[in-house]
Amino acid sequence: MAAFLIQLVLAFVFVFNAIFWGEQNTVPGNICMFLMTLLLVVLAFSFLYTFPLLARFQNSLKQTLKTSVAIAVTNPKITLGLLAIQAVFIIVCIAVPQAKIFMALLGFAFDAYCNSLLLTCLFSLYEDDQEAFPVLS
Repeated sequence: MAAFLIQLVLAFVFVFNAIFWGEQNTVPGNICMFLMTLLLVVLAFSFLYTFPLLARFQNSLKQTLKTSVAIAVTNPKITLGLLAIQAVFIIVCIAVPQAKIFMALLGFAFDAYCNSLLLTCLFSLYEDDQEAFPVLS
């Protein structure tokens, strides 16, 4: 719960700052808006890894959040794969009205299963060699 609240607050701060600096219509404002948007994207990527890391490994909350950012940045193929899975589920729900029934009954579990296929492959690389685990200092 604490990890979600921390990431939610950070998302609100980044969105607020991106909108604020984007409205300035100046070069420094546009640079700040770009940086806040980039931080928001990295936060969204790390969100994909935070809860699987909490479930699989014994780390402190701070270490888990750092590791989720590091894994998201150092493994772009798997991160994009996880995003693609989420995008497919969203697009199918929008395009096919009957898919909402499937999502209500089995969809979220199936989504988690699809994500777990990628995540177990990724985590098995780090479980074999604990020194290779990406950690931000």
